[in-house]
Amino acid sequence: MLVGALCAVAAEPPLVGPAARLAVTPSGEIEVAMADGAVARFAPVVAVLSARSDPNLEMRWGRFPEAAMQLNDTGSIYNVLTWGRKTGAAKTAVQHVEDGFDPTVDRGYGGGRTANLFAAGTLKTLRAEAGRSDGRKIVWDFPSDDTAAVRAELDLPPDGTAPRLRLTATVKADGWYSFGYLGAPETPATAVEELWQPLIYNERRFPHESFLEAAYRCPLPTTLVTHGGVTTGVLADPAEYPFQPLPNFANSRFGVALRNARGLAQPMLFAPLLGGAGSRMKAGETREFVMRVVVAKASLSATYERVARSLYGFADVRHNALGSLNATFERMLEFGLSDYAKFNADLRGFAYDTDVPGAVKNVSALHPLGLALVTDRPEIYTRLARPLMEFFVSRERFLFTTDPKVKGQSASSHLRGLGAPLTEYANLYAMSGKRTPFFRTAAESLFGRDRILNLQGNIRGDNWSNALGLYRATGEKRWLDHAIKDADAYLKTRVGVRAADYSDPDSRGLFFWTAFTPQWIELFELYEETKLPRFLDAAHAGARDYAQFVWLAPRIPDGDVRVNEDGLAPAYRSGPRFPRIKAEPETVSAWRTSEIGLTSESAPTSKGARGIFLACYAPWMLRIAAHKNDAFLHDIARSAIIGRYTSFPGYHINTARTTAYEKPDFARRGKDELNSTTSIHYNHIWPHIALLLDYLVADAFAKSRGAIDFPSRYAEGYGYLQQRVFGDRPGKVHDESGLYLWMPRDVLTVDHPELNFVMARGDAKVAIALTNQSKSAVKSHVTLSRERIALAPGANAKVTVWENNRRVREMPLPADARIAVDVAAAGITTVIVSGVAPRVEFQDQILSRAARLPAESVVDLGWRGARGVVLSFGAGELTSAYVYLPDQERTVTRCTVHYRQGGGEYRAMTDISYPYDFTLPVAGDTPLEFWFEVQSGAGPAEKSPVGRLLLK
Repeated sequence: MLVGALCAVAAEPPLVGPAARLAVTPSGEIEVAMADGAVARFAPVVAVLSARSDPNLEMRWGRFPEAAMQLNDTGSIYNVLTWGRKTGAAKTAVQHVEDGFDPTVDRGYGGGRTANLFAAGTLKTLRAEAGRSDGRKIVWDFPSDDTAAVRAELDLPPDGTAPRLRLTATVKADGWYSFGYLGAPETPATAVEELWQPLIYNERRFPHESFLEAAYRCPLPTTLVTHGGVTTGVLADPAEYPFQPLPNFANSRFGVALRNARGLAQPMLFAPLLGGAGSRMKAGETREFVMRVVVAKASLSATYERVARSLYGFADVRHNALGSLNATFERMLEFGLSDYAKFNADLRGFAYDTDVPGAVKNVSALHPLGLALVTDRPEIYTRLARPLMEFFVSRERFLFTTDPKVKGQSASSHLRGLGAPLTEYANLYAMSGKRTPFFRTAAESLFGRDRILNLQGNIRGDNWSNALGLYRATGEKRWLDHAIKDADAYLKTRVGVRAADYSDPDSRGLFFWTAFTPQWIELFELYEETKLPRFLDAAHAGARDYAQFVWLAPRIPDGDVRVNEDGLAPAYRSGPRFPRIKAEPETVSAWRTSEIGLTSESAPTSKGARGIFLACYAPWMLRIAAHKNDAFLHDIARSAIIGRYTSFPGYHINTARTTAYEKPDFARRGKDELNSTTSIHYNHIWPHIALLLDYLVADAFAKSRGAIDFPSRYAEGYGYLQQRVFGDRPGKVHDESGLYLWMPRDVLTVDHPELNFVMARGDAKVAIALTNQSKSAVKSHVTLSRERIALAPGANAKVTVWENNRRVREMPLPADARIAVDVAAAGITTVIVSGVAPRVEFQDQILSRAARLPAESVVDLGWRGARGVVLSFGAGELTSAYVYLPDQERTVTRCTVHYRQGGGEYRAMTDISYPYDFTLPVAGDTPLEFWFEVQSGAGPAEKSPVGRLLLK
């Protein structure tokens, strides 16, 4: 037997390339032996799916057995491909259709339709009896069949990339056809170490049915299985997944699957999609499809990166082609303060009309608070940070409406209070200089309370992230001990064991991609506090898991693309309600229009919008990459942010490639016009601005190898909106400590657009870190603003220059405050100017530690739920009282608050519409008294007891 086998192998010469060896076995299988030591066998098995009549390919809600996969608003968390009896048109939507949803596909399927790809049509499985090799290629000839003549060839590309499999089929009758390769290694689900099928089957979560995923929802067009330390897969060749047009359902030419007909894990690829583009064929017509077989002695994540780089050309290719990120940051600040940002001052929230008309939604008060500090702008505090804090004092969820009938996305119309995560209140307490006890009391009261604040996602109240937040706010070691103990248990049960189902109590609900991985961002925060390597390792592994949701395909072509050829931006929504946006035809570098480095928004909406610009993961990946020397995470982070837009770009890339969202004035238009091309979610504006600052700081940290570092606060938000905010504590720049991030408008002019910067100020000094976003060395000048930075009396201003983290020279500050700099390719240059006086305004007001408020700065009137809370972030206008009347029964038609400090006359404010909440000014530290007077219809006026708020 052994001799016979050897003779059989010897009879067919192997193919030998720089990275692989292919040999025909006696059974006709191909043994793939890779240079890294991995070996796997691929069988000569092809499936032919056919239908004589239209199989009616339609997307529908998936049917999933786990409760976590079902949602009230959307039926299920994911749409799947189905085939079968033609169904009627979807009912006309009687309610507003939320972004990313589509009534034509967001519905279930009944009898006569199937999501099982092997039941989609008539299935025939063909197996070649042998393989023939001529030393250059191996050919599988399949037996004659009355459906199709099939042939397959395997070869080794000369560039050393993965072995290539070319499948050719000629059909013998008119109909609809799909041809699948079913010869990859198969593994029982229980024996799988890890698997991947886009977009929801990761770790060890195995599909309960043989779902086929269309090409356009594949960040890499493959499924993968790791078993015995070897990862195998079947991947579409880059030529089969073109850059133009932008991938969508209609132009998807193939699909990938993981669960075979026997219920085993097996990477598979089918082309075309049965019922999809190119699947209708005439007798004698031929289809050819090229795929790659993946074999690697590596983890799934390492294999994923290898394939992305070697075949799909993923690399760090972006740069500041549109100008510096700081210029974008400044424009976005102005946009965020403009009327276009749609902040409803009365409701204390941002209009949420794109998804839930008539509602407002906020993410975090920490974003505008931190930005007010860093940019030294008091108007950001008074116009946004304080109203958002008040919102989270009184509202019970992120999404608020005045109409109790509005229920979309779990909106609340009540003023029941504490509608933000525990960490929001803990960090507000810390950033207030511990002046405002309400925030600490709120945070402590929430520990251990499970709550739903956004959509249907449950937040576990006693998790280690909350304990960490309480430790950071209070300094009490018991909270840190709790966080470490609970996180260690989490490492054992969630990180150390790959999930085989979706029952993760810490996921915040299966919707956004952060729910499908371990909580890697929070683990990194715990590492930052403890410096325990196990938490960094877990965060790193989680970030690598998250990278599987990032678009790494199609391959970005070299050269240019033509966009906006009809003079209009692409149409995401159509009809007279959505006027098209004019956009000049342009020829630009292809990478500028690419989604590579972005993710889709979520599981339910992944079928609609392709890449979202609000890439909150990027700064986290950049920091973790710096700690772990991980080029993959570094390149993803840069690809998500750099060179994408010059002001607020809207939410996503969707239907076609365009440069419309790059323009400075793109979002300065009405909601409906914007929604014709993208989606506008006004509550995302300030998180997006905070994201850019977060990225700038992370980039300086990474390029300086940690020598430039500023302490932050964790803004948890909801969904995937986890970020860092800055400004309330000093950091370091090389050997200078005690420096506060300080970046007022026009404080610095940087001549070269490839240079981003962060700036900090200290005692008689400023520090500027310049980061080069290009692959070429840059010469430039930076000029200090004499209006914001003056020469210190009697001082000789001195400039110290660091280049790529080496101190290289000192010199006097030029008289015109214009400093010449050299910055290495992708490098960093730091300039420290001493002997100057930064003119600090608002930042110093908050940082000056005024007296803390007493516990009596909060009062409940014991009448209709009325309440008053003093919020203090400093003296003067930075201390105010927020008072509100919940009116849960909605009977009040007029509400007046009467208030005074000391023994003077009462002043009054009146509101004639719900919600009844007021900001009362405070002067000095004498007690503030207030009471409510309400009118309910034609009834008599009612008066509340007097509340007394103490300020010292």
